[in-house]
Amino acid sequence: MREAIVEGAAVRLRPILMTSITTVIALVPLALGWGKGSEMLRPLGIVVSFGLSLSTFVILFLTPSLYEVVHNGVAVLRRWVGLPPRKFAPREAEEEGAVLDANGNEVRAGAEEESFLPQR
Repeated sequence: MREAIVEGAAVRLRPILMTSITTVIALVPLALGWGKGSEMLRPLGIVVSFGLSLSTFVILFLTPSLYEVVHNGVAVLRRWVGLPPRKFAPREAEEEGAVLDANGNEVRAGAEEESFLPQR
């Protein structure tokens, strides 16, 4: 799980940082209050710049860290209750030809799926 979090964060890091940094740089004149009517728009530029910077930090660092903490907590609770650990290896199972459900667990051949949609 940790490898997936690190890989996903590395893939998303560059595009998110590029868009955030360019937007914050574009808001610098607004936040510094250059030009006419800047008294009214300066607080807007400051709030948007710091809000975007904070949300970028949350998206790139806090959310993946929190996800890993919750995932490890769920694993501890499953052991405490006596349930087996969840399998999180969909790529390896797909290579072996197994059919997986939405949670990455292997579906037995011949098992009927329950459908809530009307049959045609």
